[in-house]
Amino acid sequence: MPNREASSLSECFLTTIIDAAAQLFSRYQDNPAYMTPQPLQEADGTPFLKGAFDEIDAKWGSVDAYLEKEVGVTKVDLARLKALYLE
Repeated sequence: MPNREASSLSECFLTTIIDAAAQLFSRYQDNPAYMTPQPLQEADGTPFLKGAFDEIDAKWGSVDAYLEKEVGVTKVDLARLKALYLE
């Protein structure tokens, strides 16, 4: 069982992500065009996430920098999350 610090950090991180996703999805609920499943790529086959990562790299230099500056995840938090979730 993870210790309380790890659990609290994980819960905080997940809550932040879930809140952001809920806000994003709530904007689309009133638009009928979004009731139809959309492809997860551009017409040329480029994945949408590539654009997101390109934008993060352009504005913040890296995903780690984005998480630190915009989400508030510290270097210590990030190291702990990597230790918990990456092999």
